[in-house]
Amino acid sequence: MNRRLLFCTLGSLIMLSTASLFAQTERRNPTLTLYTKTTITSDSNSPELIQQTDLSLAIPQTMLFFPLPRLRFYALQRSPLDILNTLDTNMLKNTIGISLYAPQGQYRFLYGALTLKGLEDRLRNPWGKALLLPAAYTRASAELSRTTAQEQKIDLAGGINLKLGQRSILYSLLHSSEPESLHGIMGVEILHIDEHTIRVEAGFGTHMLPESEADTWFASAPLLPERHHVISSISLGWFGPCLQLAGDFARSGTTWEGTGYYYKGAFTFGPPSFRLSGGADMIQGPFRDSAGVLQVDEPTMEKSRIRLELFIRHNKAGTLLMNMETKLSKEEASASYELNKTSGSLHITRGSLFSAWFLLPELVSLEGSCIPNEALPYSGIISATHRFGGTRFWLELKNQISAYFNDTQIQPSYLVQGQEIAHINNTRLKIGTTWEKNDVSPPQAFINITGDYSKDSLRISSSLKYPICNSTDYTASLSLTASW
Repeated sequence: MNRRLLFCTLGSLIMLSTASLFAQTERRNPTLTLYTKTTITSDSNSPELIQQTDLSLAIPQTMLFFPLPRLRFYALQRSPLDILNTLDTNMLKNTIGISLYAPQGQYRFLYGALTLKGLEDRLRNPWGKALLLPAAYTRASAELSRTTAQEQKIDLAGGINLKLGQRSILYSLLHSSEPESLHGIMGVEILHIDEHTIRVEAGFGTHMLPESEADTWFASAPLLPERHHVISSISLGWFGPCLQLAGDFARSGTTWEGTGYYYKGAFTFGPPSFRLSGGADMIQGPFRDSAGVLQVDEPTMEKSRIRLELFIRHNKAGTLLMNMETKLSKEEASASYELNKTSGSLHITRGSLFSAWFLLPELVSLEGSCIPNEALPYSGIISATHRFGGTRFWLELKNQISAYFNDTQIQPSYLVQGQEIAHINNTRLKIGTTWEKNDVSPPQAFINITGDYSKDSLRISSSLKYPICNSTDYTASLSLTASW
């Protein structure tokens, strides 16, 4: 039923945008773009042949009564290498995606494995990724995904973007990933004075959750039956050259479980060369994200998180990026917060002022974290990348040390990577080696070769990772992009 509603709604929205499409018609020739990539992996557990094909066709509007100026087709095929000599096609895994777009983005219609952006993506597993700051906020949209993941959910989506005068845009996105699911986002973006943008978004989603299975072998009945899940959300944002403010709120309701809430606020202050950013978010109760995944362990649990970021850039001295994030939780509202995880990172890039000091690394990275309940609660990474040479031929050397440890035990890992890079006219070639060692396991070494040729509308790329020590896993790929 929800999919029928989705089709009817999308049809109405596309018809509404047709008038603005014809008003902005421009004559142009058909353009065909082909992207194809073949990858072979010899992973000892599941060696595979992966074939990706992405075909895009831009059609002049004058050729059709109803304008479909751009069509896109994407196909992914995965086949185990050990059945290539047989006729057992049941082992093949195929994914197909189809989409169509208006010329200036007034509407789009997509079917396949999709990448969602905007409010719904921010509400999908928020605790499993870093807290998003205002600079990374985008309008709600969807795009066909080129991912080669083993499991891919097929989605059906459509959206519109309509101009309301010279300074306002109305946009929306509807999609459905299951027969009884429907999610939608609608927003308004207003270009205010002095390059300030105001953005307001509201979202709604509903779908059926399958019955849960018992956790023990002796419990034959399911813990919870099939149940209905509804999520509603709203987002407010102010984006300016020196000040950005953003906030998200979501309410999740699930039959037999109750209601949960998600709150978030974030800011960015300062010019592009010196910016201080931060944010905090909180989960209360049995909150399920936009994909229906429960984000807490207990119905009464509360989670809180704080993130701070400092970015400094000097034209000659270089850049500095510093991050810190802390996660807290408590079993119930009356209890006190406990530390779940704290982490921090520092990245420094050398500028032209120190280019004569070749012993100074081009890039230095320091990362550390603490997870109190783990057997090895502390972890750290130190990485330094040196660069020697000019603009056509240069050498890069990367050294990295990482470790998990506690007061009495340490598990170190080492990585050394060197590559010679040549950039001549339209050709770029990288040849190098990688040596790595993890704790007590024997060291492994690989040869890495990457080539890239680009001229006009043609690009050919290839890469090879070949083992030379204590490993039999290799990866080889060849890709081509061309336009006519």
